[in-house]
Amino acid sequence: MWPAAFRFDLREALNAPTSPDPVALVATVAEKPQGDADARPDPAPILADRMHVQILQALYQKVDARFLAVRLPGLDAMGHYFLRYANPSAFGDVSEDEQRRYGRVLDEYYGVIDSVVGRVLDALAPDDLLLVVSAFGMEPLSPGKRVLERLIGNPRISGTHERAPDGFLLAYGSAVAPGRPARASILDLTPSILYYLGLPVARDMDGFARTDLFRNAFTASRPITVIPSYGR
Repeated sequence: MWPAAFRFDLREALNAPTSPDPVALVATVAEKPQGDADARPDPAPILADRMHVQILQALYQKVDARFLAVRLPGLDAMGHYFLRYANPSAFGDVSEDEQRRYGRVLDEYYGVIDSVVGRVLDALAPDDLLLVVSAFGMEPLSPGKRVLERLIGNPRISGTHERAPDGFLLAYGSAVAPGRPARASILDLTPSILYYLGLPVARDMDGFARTDLFRNAFTASRPITVIPSYGR
């Protein structure tokens, strides 16, 4: 952590409450009788989400950062474990009781993430850029893979990325052009951020600076500049 003195603020942040609390949401589900359907996910990504949100809140209050990135891994874990209850028609073996108890858990967890995004949106300054990125989507596990997961002792998994739809990128800010640009790659993310910050794009990067994300008034005064490499 740099500056080193900031670690004391982070310690305080990790004791601060979060609202809504992703851990509390999952704990409420886990306390209910499970029967044969053990729907409790791996807690580590959920705990990470709460910690990352706490740190984000502290950073917003204490640090004037030029670039800030936050990863929230809990939603992916929730999708793997709770997709069958959110989309029971794709599985066919979800009981009405399971639908009643777990059917809205995934939607509610999306609500947790939406609230974090909403708070950041409300705090955007005129020249700020917010990018919300999902690298890939999720689809129901095939019947054969479901049988395999049960045989190897992990019957809770119901979502997979194997043939899942693409992810997405949502961009917010005064420089962002309204509309839906052409399909892009996750590799375009870093070059596009460098471009927005007025930094050169390295020629050895696999992606491209997506200038079409931004308004003409912004790109007209900001040509793309390049360097051979950042050496990493």
